[in-house]
Amino acid sequence: MENERYSVLVLGDQLKPDISSIASSGTKNILMVESVKKCTSGKWHKRRLAFVISAMRHFRDVLKDEGFNVDYHEWADDFTSAINEHIEENDIEKLFVMKPVNREGAGFVNSLSNINSIDVEVTENDMFICPENEFVDWLNKQRSPLMENFYRTMRKTRKVLMDGKDPAGGKWNFDKENREKPKKELSYQEPPGFKDDKTTKKVIDDINDKFPDNFGKLNSLEVPVDRKGALRYIKDFIDNKLEKFGPYEDAMVSGNMVMYHSRASILMNVGLLHPEECVRMAEKAYNDKKVPINSAEGYVRQIMGWREYMAGMYIATSSKILSYNFLNCKRSLPSFYWDENLTDMNCLYNAVRSVRETGYTHHIVRLMVLGNFALIAGIMPKEVSDWFLETYEDAYEWVVTPNVICMSQFADGGIIATKPYASSANYINKMSDYCKDCKYSPHEKLKENACPFNYLYWDFLKRNRKRLERTGRMGLAYNLLDKQDPDMIKACIKKSKEFLESLKTGRQY
Repeated sequence: MENERYSVLVLGDQLKPDISSIASSGTKNILMVESVKKCTSGKWHKRRLAFVISAMRHFRDVLKDEGFNVDYHEWADDFTSAINEHIEENDIEKLFVMKPVNREGAGFVNSLSNINSIDVEVTENDMFICPENEFVDWLNKQRSPLMENFYRTMRKTRKVLMDGKDPAGGKWNFDKENREKPKKELSYQEPPGFKDDKTTKKVIDDINDKFPDNFGKLNSLEVPVDRKGALRYIKDFIDNKLEKFGPYEDAMVSGNMVMYHSRASILMNVGLLHPEECVRMAEKAYNDKKVPINSAEGYVRQIMGWREYMAGMYIATSSKILSYNFLNCKRSLPSFYWDENLTDMNCLYNAVRSVRETGYTHHIVRLMVLGNFALIAGIMPKEVSDWFLETYEDAYEWVVTPNVICMSQFADGGIIATKPYASSANYINKMSDYCKDCKYSPHEKLKENACPFNYLYWDFLKRNRKRLERTGRMGLAYNLLDKQDPDMIKACIKKSKEFLESLKTGRQY
């Protein structure tokens, strides 16, 4: 029987149709809140705000059509005042809410019982393939909690891409097959178009009116904002892009930050898609012989490996992760991360422009362009993480901080990554077309037109030698450093210092 004095608080990143809090509550009463305080707590990308608010309003309408009593607060001052109002006006005695993954959200939920002395039941978060307690059990058994070990365990226990006890295709990892350079003749299937409906258009107008100074460009969303659209979106990816995702998942092309990637993280992170259904769709495409094993495995690895692993590691380390700074980085984030016109480096220009215009780049641009530069330039890890958190459409602390602070910036000293993801211009030149239209040469180290990635890389190795030399996979890099002309290294250090000093002026020279 329905309990009319029970209610469910549904947060903006919990838009899953069968969410655990609703399923276990035994009530039709729903509370949803748009918080102005939350929206103004950072320079959140306008597209991100518009997507979440529009998806919330569409989810509200779906719930109403299904017979739920939805108390929806548009642009409330804050969560607390809206919750208080809901409790008092509806005489609510018990509030259900699914446990948030983010530290701040979990803390807020834990404090809810102090509001009007209401009884609060926190249900298990069911938006991941691996429940929190299962990950903790796995973690406690590991000497070295490597993602690869977790990924293989997940494949075995869930029987995903398995041939009996062996991995499909005979290997667990097809990374070597998935590093092809972008070719000129490549063409990219555009995702299905999604026109902004009346609800979304109203949200866009609201965002531009209420938050005009927030980061980013917002004219149209052109992405699904409901479950029906999300399913059409992921099916289109499986049918038209997954086949080539594997070989070109690391490739980068000017003017196209999506390429063969699904860009479905934005949908998974709010609950419109569940990660396991995306994994099963990729597996089925392989079993039906529609896609090769390296593409299916590469996609499954991104979701069942990295995404699940990062969520688990965030929960395990979230109380201290923001303070990690193993390399003792002290420089501030350069201004060109907010304005691409302040840099002449074509790779960074393209990356920042895409983030500003769309709130998106695929993962290699994040790691090997934006993250790589910050790492070798010695930028404070928390500033880098904060930038990613505020500017990307799919950003949430649970996924950003372990990916950026631990993996990209190596600030945890090697708990998650086995070595720093640092490279010279050679990697970017190999895996992209950025360098051909850049004023800097990827082949020069010291000349006026030398790519900053080159001399910054050698400077990075030299200044961090004591911290990194004994790191497991850095031996080759330091052997190579020792073979270089000492005068060349000194010149790189000098040039790096001059370059990094120039960033303080606001523009990279």
